[in-house]
Amino acid sequence: MITADDRYADIKAVTTASGMVFFVSTTHVEAAKAIEICRIEEVKFLLAEKVRADSRDDVVLSSAAGLQALAPEMEPAAVAVILEEMRTEERYADIKAVTSPNGNVYYHSDRHMSGYYAVVLGRVAAKDPVATVAAMVRDESRIYPRPTCIQFFMEPMFKIPPDDLKAVFDEMLQKPEYGDIKLMVHPETGGVYAYSSQYLSWDAAFQMMHWVEVEKDANP
Repeated sequence: MITADDRYADIKAVTTASGMVFFVSTTHVEAAKAIEICRIEEVKFLLAEKVRADSRDDVVLSSAAGLQALAPEMEPAAVAVILEEMRTEERYADIKAVTSPNGNVYYHSDRHMSGYYAVVLGRVAAKDPVATVAAMVRDESRIYPRPTCIQFFMEPMFKIPPDDLKAVFDEMLQKPEYGDIKLMVHPETGGVYAYSSQYLSWDAAFQMMHWVEVEKDANP
């Protein structure tokens, strides 16, 4: 063992409370400082693994409060500094931050969750379904471009009870800041779609809606 060889007497093993082991040279790092550094490295590892597990297994964002629980002896500001440091390290390159509309910061691993999906979950976390729905409709109209079937917002990820969906759209359509969000109903199927007039004309939105509602199944 290296620690039993007199030539390496300065190499010491530091075992953290969680059982992780680090090696340091006491020639270059004082014992107290070595313990502090090892604890920080341990916290980085634990934070990353928690974020990765949340993204991979539960498909949820990791909240700052949830991550803070992994290092209860540290102040939230200290944990935030560690998370910021991790952004500069290649081994934690997959750990990304996303800020919700209300300013709260969440984290995800882009190995297991796309950046856009994380943005959507961040919007949902702000608990403003009107703003979330409007942002999604605008994204769909701008990026793809296509209108959005309102049934899409009944997906569990949006956390909008089915009975509340009409009220969400009614509120949205009454607010001037969402004046570009328009609804259209397919005359044959009754399907209801939303689109943003910033990015789609009524004709283009209707043609796409008609293709989805009628022509898609007829032309597989």
